[in-house]
Amino acid sequence: MNTQNINSQVLQDFVLEHRDELARRLNLGADEASELLTELATSLGRRLLPEPPRPQGLKRLQQIIDHLGEGVVVSDMHGNLVDWNPAALRIHGFASVDEVRRNFSTFGTQFELCEPGGEVLDTGDWPMSRLFRGEAVRNVELICRRPEVGQVRYIRYNGAVVPDDQGEPEFALMMLQDLTDQYQAHLGQMKLSKLLRAVSEATQDALFVKDLDGRYTWLNQAAARYVGLEVEQVLGQDDSKFFDARGVQLLQRRQREIIESGVSETVEETLTAQDKTRTFLATKAPYLDEHGQVAGIIGISRDITAQKLAERQLGESEALLRAIIDNARAVIWVKSLDGRFRIVNQACCRYWQREASQILGRTSR
Repeated sequence: MNTQNINSQVLQDFVLEHRDELARRLNLGADEASELLTELATSLGRRLLPEPPRPQGLKRLQQIIDHLGEGVVVSDMHGNLVDWNPAALRIHGFASVDEVRRNFSTFGTQFELCEPGGEVLDTGDWPMSRLFRGEAVRNVELICRRPEVGQVRYIRYNGAVVPDDQGEPEFALMMLQDLTDQYQAHLGQMKLSKLLRAVSEATQDALFVKDLDGRYTWLNQAAARYVGLEVEQVLGQDDSKFFDARGVQLLQRRQREIIESGVSETVEETLTAQDKTRTFLATKAPYLDEHGQVAGIIGISRDITAQKLAERQLGESEALLRAIIDNARAVIWVKSLDGRFRIVNQACCRYWQREASQILGRTSR
């Protein structure tokens, strides 16, 4: 048997011996655990394998590990960091493995680790320190800061202790996943959501979302106040719980029309809830799910009851004034600045011996 075959057999035996334990500790599949063990053996400079020349297959595996997006850091149980893959170096802002081949304890002066929104952790509570104590590290998400260069990363840590042939802890293996982009996107979404929530609660307009069955899936405080309830009491209910029969029929018909047409509309709606009738200027539109299918409607309704009352009162006042003017015996007319007649009464028409339509909009000449 040549040297290459011997190395392959040794590697296979090593992987089979430790695969199940590593899979259990890191909650991995058998294939993933095998790949990690192969990587560990390779990256340690064959410290776990005999010294004959490395098989071509292991070289290829090393290349694959070096191109992983996840970071890999290996330390002995005394805190001496023996290997980092390029992703781990990149995550921490290092250019060369020579910068990091030192004891783990020295990193406390360069980095700060803390829980999102929490206090800075003591180095004794860092994930690698926990591995040294034999604790499990699974899906631990922390903020990693490097103050000297202003670097901030959000990292998920998974790690396990790799035993030697006698079952004694020999190496600490840490996997790192850079979550910075996801966290920043999440924080941006949270800021946007907070802004939208502030706007929705500051407005007096009713804002709401309904599903295809007309049930409220979201609404603001103003919408709940118009039906005399709290938001939690409205969610999951349809309009039949809040409005009179005529109003329910109107709302259901318009929702069907919007869903079928896929077109938004703005209309006036007069609705009665809690024995109080209001008129709303309502704009509604279909909203689509992630597959582009209509999932319900969104709407904004402004209470224009006072405006409609004022318009009605103004109309009544104008009608009364018109009646007074038309029944006056005196000739009454009103002209605009350009000399055109805008208002004439019946006495004026009789005086000019013309119909009002023949006078309005014309000048005296």
